[in-house]
Amino acid sequence: MIRRILGVLVTAVAVVAFTSPAQAATTWNGVPSVACATGAVTSFELVTDAQGYHWFQLAGWSKPCTPLTATGPQFGIVLYDPINGYGRPTQTYLTGDTPTQFSGLLGALEWEFVGGFCLASGTSLSQRLDCFGVTVQDGVPTLTRVPLTDPRVSKSYMKSHGVGPECPGCLW
Repeated sequence: MIRRILGVLVTAVAVVAFTSPAQAATTWNGVPSVACATGAVTSFELVTDAQGYHWFQLAGWSKPCTPLTATGPQFGIVLYDPINGYGRPTQTYLTGDTPTQFSGLLGALEWEFVGGFCLASGTSLSQRLDCFGVTVQDGVPTLTRVPLTDPRVSKSYMKSHGVGPECPGCLW
């Protein structure tokens, strides 16, 4: 009887040890995510194309807080309109030991309807890492770094946005 009880306890401890939250991979839309990350947009430059559309060339980095337990976790940019956040994970963490660098274009057809954007990670890109407010004057957008709790970016993330073939290097 004592062997049976010890056998059940050892089995229970083994099951708990191999399914602990620290080891479990969280997924979103089939993509693994990390529970915690840090990151920053380190540079941004306004670029205007031949059609007069304004884009921001962004560069930065993100790094998980702990070593990766699964391959493929991602981070991305979320754009916020007055009601919701839209975006998708577009950058894959290369390792959990060093920051993963990114660069690319961020654009919107009508910047007047964009309140801000954030570099984000985590399940459904819910962890804001670095945020910017967007101001438009005479049709030209400008960026200002804002707190992660700024009302322009503290909205719910509502949906994933796909990127068309015309912009494979876009961050959003």
